[in-house]
Parts: sequence; C-alpha cells; structure tokens
Amino acid sequence: VARAGRRRTHFYGTAGRCTPSRASRMTGCDAQRVQMHWNARDRHVLRPVSPHGLHVDEITIAEVLRKQGYATAMVGKWHLGHLPPFLPTRHGFDSYYAIPYSNDMKPSPLLRNDIVIEEPVDQTTLTERYTAEAVKFIHEKKDQPFFLYLAHNMPHIPLFVSEKFEGRSAGGLYGDVIETIDHGVGEILDTLDELNLSENTLVLFTSDNGPWLVYGDHGGFATPLRAGKGTTYEGGMRVPFIASWARPSQESPVQKRLPIPEGVIQQQLGTVMDIYPTVLAVTGTQPPANYILDGTDLQTQLEGHRNTSRDEKFLMHFPHKHRSSYFTSFRDGDWKIVYHYRPNDNPAKTPYELFDLAKDPFEKQNLAESKPQVLQKM
Repeated sequence: VARAGRRRTHFYGTAGRCTPSRASRMTGCDAQRVQMHWNARDRHVLRPVSPHGLHVDEITIAEVLRKQGYATAMVGKWHLGHLPPFLPTRHGFDSYYAIPYSNDMKPSPLLRNDIVIEEPVDQTTLTERYTAEAVKFIHEKKDQPFFLYLAHNMPHIPLFVSEKFEGRSAGGLYGDVIETIDHGVGEILDTLDELNLSENTLVLFTSDNGPWLVYGDHGGFATPLRAGKGTTYEGGMRVPFIASWARPSQESPVQKRLPIPEGVIQQQLGTVMDIYPTVLAVTGTQPPANYILDGTDLQTQLEGHRNTSRDEKFLMHFPHKHRSSYFTSFRDGDWKIVYHYRPNDNPAKTPYELFDLAKDPFEKQNLAESKPQVLQKM
C-alpha cells in the first residue's frame, strides 16, 4: 500500500490511548471538544461499565457520507460507547460487526449491529472474520458509493491467531498477528481490483496510538522512537499514515480530483483529526453547518502540492496511568516541549524537556538548558 501511495512519517493520534484518539478520527475534533478525553470513572478509555459514550449530537464522518448516498459499515473496535445509544449504528453506520471495545475487557461479546451473536468471542479467528466481513460488504455495495471503517482489535493485547497463521512469522506471536492483518489488507485490496473499484476507492491506513511497551511475543515496540502507548513522547503518539489511490485512466473523472503520486514520503505534520475534512473534500461533501472541525483538509498535500492551511503546531495532552501523572506536549514545527507533571509536584519546579525533532527524532537530547529562549517561547 505504501509503495502505491503516499506515506506520512509525522502523523499523530490525538492521545496515547484508544478512546480519545478514535473519537477524534470519527468527529474531526480534539477529544476534549467532544468530551471523550478523560473522566474520573473510566480513567482515559471507556469500559464495559461506562454509562456514556460519544454523544448523539456529534456528527461523525459516517453520518455526513450517508446523507450523501454512501453505504456505510463499521467492522472492528469502536470503543466510543457499548450501550445501544452510543453504538456505530446510532452514529451513521448502516451496519456494525465487532467487539465494541478493547479485546482485553470482560465480557467480550461479538455484536452484529446491536445484537450479541457470540460471547465470549473466539479471538483466534477474529481478525480473519473482520476481513471476511469487510470483503463481503464491498461485494454487496460494489455498485454504489461506500464508506468502510475497518479497525482490528489486535495487535492490542491479548494476542491471538488461528492455526493458519500460527508460527508464520519470525516475530513470534506478535509477528503472527501482524501477518494476519497484513494478509487481510491484501485480500481487501485484491477485492477492489477484482471488482474494478481501485480507481474509485481511496484507501487510508493508520492507527490510534503507539504500541504497548511489552516485548517478546506479547506486544510491540516503537523503536527507535521514545516510549510508547500512554505517553506524549513520539513513540506514544506518532502513528503510520498511508493514503493510496490507484492512478486512474485519462477517462476517469477521479484523476481531476485526487491522483495520489506513488511511493512518496511526506514529513509535514498531520493528525487523525485530518481524516474527516480530507475525506469530505475528496468526496465533494460540505462540512455540517455550524459544526466545528479541528482537523485540516490534507487533499492538496496528498495531490503533491505544498500549499496547505495546516498550522504546523499540535498540542498533545494525556493523563497517565491511574491519574498519577500528566503528559503534556506541544509541537511547533521541529521543536517539541514535554511537560510531565505529577499531582504532588510543585508545577513551578517541574522540569520541561525540549527536543529538536529534525535533529533528534528519538527525543534523547534534552535542550531545555542549552536553548532557554526556545524553551521560553514554547
């Protein structure tokens, strides 16, 4: 997918955990704006006991596209509320198939729309079943515009694979899980080719946050980036982003809208909030009236143009484990400041970290003392 499209190497989730970043992806907004960033009861992410979810008044990307005549389907981890009023089918999706939250939470029901069809779910075949559901949807909707949101539960731990993929990789169980997902992506792309849909289908590939810092067979790592999930260091926030759209023929009107050059790497700043306005621009859809979007349309960048309205500034805020500390980071161009505050600390004495990501993308050299003017500005 990356070789056939455009890859962004400075793309971010909006939080180091699932719920807030996924809320940003669906709404085009900062998680704080849609009140999905943190609360005392749930500790950063929604859980099977959470009484709330994404508010019905929020307008998701699926709702906007459905009004434009798109068939919409969500397959995989939602994590924006498991109760009926908050499920994907109440937020613009015609159908839903998956576990509604993380696969480490109990109970672990498999839902079709809002009906439990399996509990506990057999996770050894879950990734493959998600792929099969996605392929089925594409076949069923091949003759009309469609929007498919596929979000695999894994490689969130615990990890599972079927016998077909067990031992297939050199990376242990984690590698086998990635092999399963990779194989599924291939099946979906093959389906688009077989149905002659590739020239009319924009494929976006990304994630919500960095990996669990659990090594060996039980998790991933962000090396060479610093730290991982649960922080606002690069390893916790920076995620893959690939946009791929097959080069259309000269007769195709798509060529006038978004021909994405192949094999290009971009280093401009982007976030999961940008997906919403970008997809609206690509499909010629107007944003909802009086609805504030924090994301930026990246269409011109994907086309290969440098001009963009994106402000190269991005604020990252994340309450850490059990509310014992708070990571706040701010990026301005290549400069990044990190403030790690613990409730019992004196805020005035809490040290800042300052990094030049152009020279030190791994955040190893703290320049706070040697660059006091930059620190003060940040």
